[in-house]
Amino acid sequence: FGAFRNLNPTQPHGNIFYQGGNGALDATQYSLTGAPVTQPAFSNNRFGVSFTGSPFIPRLLKPSTKQFVFLNVTGQRNITPENLYAVVPTVAERQGDFSSLVQTVNGVATQTPVYDPTTQLPFAGNVIPANRISPQALAVLNFYPAPNLSTGTQRYNYQTITTAGNNSSQASLRYVRNFGQTPAGPFGAFGGGGGRRQAASGPKSLRQNINFNGSYSHTANDLRNVFLPLGGANETDGYGVVAGYTVGYGRFNNNASVNWNRSHATTRNYFTNTPVDPAASAGIALPSTGSVGAFYNGLPNISISNFTSATVTTPQDSINQTISFSDFVSWSHAKHNMRFGTDIRRVHADSIGGLNPLGTFVFSSYSTLSPGDRAQVDAGSTQQTSSGAGFADFLLGLPQQSKIQAGLNKYYLRANVFDAYAQDDLRLLSNLTLNYGLRYEYFSPYVEKNNRLVNLDHNADFTSVDPVLPNASGEFLGPYPRSLVNPDRTLFSPRFGLAWRPKWLKNTVVRGGYGINFNTGQFARIAQQLAYQPPFAITETNTLSTPSNSTGCTITTPTSPSNLTLADGFSCASKAIENNFAANRDYRLGHVQVYNLDIQRSLPLNIVLNVGYNGSKGGDLDILRAPNHTVSSVTTTNAQAFEYEDSLAESRFNAFVVNARKRLQKGIALQATYTYGHSIDNASSINGTGNSVAQNDQRLDLEEGNSSFDVRHSLTGNWVIELPFGPNRAFFNKGGRLSRLLDGFSYSGDYTFATGNYFTPQYASSATQIAAGGLYTPRPDRNFSVPIAGPGTAFDWFNKAAFSAPSGFGTASRNSIRGPGVVGVDSSLSRTTQLGETRSFEARVTASNVFNTVQYSSIDTTLNSATFGQVTSTAPQRQLTFIARYRF
Repeated sequence: FGAFRNLNPTQPHGNIFYQGGNGALDATQYSLTGAPVTQPAFSNNRFGVSFTGSPFIPRLLKPSTKQFVFLNVTGQRNITPENLYAVVPTVAERQGDFSSLVQTVNGVATQTPVYDPTTQLPFAGNVIPANRISPQALAVLNFYPAPNLSTGTQRYNYQTITTAGNNSSQASLRYVRNFGQTPAGPFGAFGGGGGRRQAASGPKSLRQNINFNGSYSHTANDLRNVFLPLGGANETDGYGVVAGYTVGYGRFNNNASVNWNRSHATTRNYFTNTPVDPAASAGIALPSTGSVGAFYNGLPNISISNFTSATVTTPQDSINQTISFSDFVSWSHAKHNMRFGTDIRRVHADSIGGLNPLGTFVFSSYSTLSPGDRAQVDAGSTQQTSSGAGFADFLLGLPQQSKIQAGLNKYYLRANVFDAYAQDDLRLLSNLTLNYGLRYEYFSPYVEKNNRLVNLDHNADFTSVDPVLPNASGEFLGPYPRSLVNPDRTLFSPRFGLAWRPKWLKNTVVRGGYGINFNTGQFARIAQQLAYQPPFAITETNTLSTPSNSTGCTITTPTSPSNLTLADGFSCASKAIENNFAANRDYRLGHVQVYNLDIQRSLPLNIVLNVGYNGSKGGDLDILRAPNHTVSSVTTTNAQAFEYEDSLAESRFNAFVVNARKRLQKGIALQATYTYGHSIDNASSINGTGNSVAQNDQRLDLEEGNSSFDVRHSLTGNWVIELPFGPNRAFFNKGGRLSRLLDGFSYSGDYTFATGNYFTPQYASSATQIAAGGLYTPRPDRNFSVPIAGPGTAFDWFNKAAFSAPSGFGTASRNSIRGPGVVGVDSSLSRTTQLGETRSFEARVTASNVFNTVQYSSIDTTLNSATFGQVTSTAPQRQLTFIARYRF
């Protein structure tokens, strides 16, 4: 357009702002080791510009009060410091010297012998000869650094201080054109839509509006790793176009729109699509991925018992696209305000990658155990062994397990979505309003355009399974649909709410409500997993054999070498079925019933008090199972261990809430909310991501415990104080330079004081658990005579004596360890200066964590970890941010 003309000079129509911040991470204060470290600078910069006006082109197009263009461009350029810790082997251990390796047995520190798997005898002097160290292990050590900290009273011996970039840009353009009567307001349909209800007393007239919206966004982030060469980055580009049409007559309004959204997200490591493949250079043979090629370049993940894993950023490339049509009708009649609507969407989800395309090798100490300890592991014992070392296994190049899941194609998932709803806002009485409605949703399970999905048909106890393809019939459960998961057609969501003002109780309002919501996005995760299965993907889990679980992978013996090695970890499988995921054919989408009751009372001094109850009950929630395992073996004769996604979990939540709010009076406004709540479930994940596999598939009831997000006590609030200086205020109100200088200042902030979330005690990567497939998450035994609460210090957060090595499936409960709480205060000081009738300038300085309180944020709850019971990370320290905004 040639220009933008302001049609109402009394209203601002432009906005330019800049926000910036910088400083340094006081890593010495936040160091868990106490060692002095460098202080990397950080910066936080935001910018934006927006314009609103009616377009015109001289001599061709005149400005009009019925058409407007809105342009908005924003962005940020941030650099964030990161302080990362790890536990790595000592310099001597890296050279094969385990003479200093000790463990406590019956309260006595004794040397831990490392056995030579070829002779079944301890290495002389507990030192692995240089000529026995695997060349592949030596190559991986180039990415796995030596310690750079002295351990002192704790076990973290490696630290990385670095910074990560976080950039984003957004641009949006909106055009609105009104026809007929223009709704009230300086810009007509300023917010778009023109859907305001016409006054009953006014003449009826036809109102129409068209609007077009276009948007673009770009984000780019560094993904730092404690071992820097294993990091990466991701980028996301998003596009959106919306065209809408609104028509209204009298109290009737109809709004229809067509929407197209597309996003392209790419995650890469530093080797993705480059000529360098560190796995091939190290001599590590991985299964061929065909045409995918250099996209899967990288180092396999290396998991070593008692040390921080070397985990490389996983490459992924995905495109998500949605085309939708929406329409809703609103109609007011007598005491009713009714609304009816529908949405139809076509969803595309295309991706290439996999959950583990680079592979994983697990070193658990199995190969360097004494013959007696190995016999105990093979027999299913989960007790702590007195010999062997995971890092010694690594140096010998002898993993206990290798895993990989890599797609061989680009997958094209498709789904259809439909919903319809009706609701009514009924002013039943002068003091009683009811809001009720019903919504129906249908989310089809995803299909793959080329039918490249695979599920597992199974018998009742999962002792026999068989792969099944779309539209095929299984031996055990019969016909399967094209999606391999049956649709859920029962998604009816009623809604009810009320607001009642008792006439016999002045200044009091009672509000209540009830509704049902569904987890409608879970079919997408299931389809992605079903797509990455053989024969359309490489999926293997290979484990050294035990008498009860032969996989064809054998440990080194005096007469035979191991056929599962770091050099060649994917050629010993003998299981006919290598799928590692399946889903219940009759999977149901999870739901939650939400209900609340609140009583509001207006008190003197402009204080409003609310006392309420919030509750919810979930059902058919997602849970991950490993149905074909015992403590130490796989029970399916023809298949490897696999995850099974089901909908058997439940949840309960109850909370008592008290809120007090003092409305702005004499320049002061205050607000505080106290919540006492408790959430219990047997699977805290909403959509399966990040969820742990149930420990004992035969006793899912034992998974019930505190929710991982449960916070028992929470006090939050905020304040606004307009400083009493300047004209028309309490002080310095006589005019003059000082009065003008102090005028317009406002001091505001917020605070949070809360108890911590809950963490699950674990006993991970034991040789016995890996022999059972390594899928389920074992827990230690609970010593019930000892309390869990402990000193609460960085190196002893809880009482470690409350847990011990499990004798089978552990007896400790999920989420039974309370983590660090939150003590946080943020504040800001701002001033707005008027520069005439239509212009103003605002300056603001904000301090997060204003008192620079040290905030612990995570703890290590893995019993057989070197840092068990210690704090593993901290929240950011105080940061100052400056914002300047000019409005015109």
